[in-house]
Amino acid sequence: MQTDLDTLTHFVGQQLIRGKLTPNTANSYYSSLGRVFESASDAEKANVFNIDLDTLFARFRKANTDLGDNTAASYEGRVRAAINRFAEYAKTEGEADGTPATMGTLAIPIRAGLVKIDGLPSDLTPAEASRIATMITAMAT
Repeated sequence: MQTDLDTLTHFVGQQLIRGKLTPNTANSYYSSLGRVFESASDAEKANVFNIDLDTLFARFRKANTDLGDNTAASYEGRVRAAINRFAEYAKTEGEADGTPATMGTLAIPIRAGLVKIDGLPSDLTPAEASRIATMITAMAT
């Protein structure tokens, strides 16, 4: 399972789609991850589980001296919460049995009902997503 920043932000979106996060919570996670990880190195962005968050937060505060302490602490709390949720998911839904982890069921509201897509891999690439979108587009009349 990939553990980079892009996968983490994708995970947040999937949690929103599945109803496990409210829109406000997902948006605050997105915003906080974006702001805090502006201060991260490429190596830190490559593996969000293998970084020293206190050091990252210190750089974030140094780069954003205009933020009040409470605001900076809110960003930090949201980043920790997002990473912790992602870590729990990786632990419980990950590749424990040797099979690739999946996102579960993706429910897409269309008209009055839902379209469900099962078995999407949790490390779905943009190229794979584009291929799926192309196939669905080809089905339209």
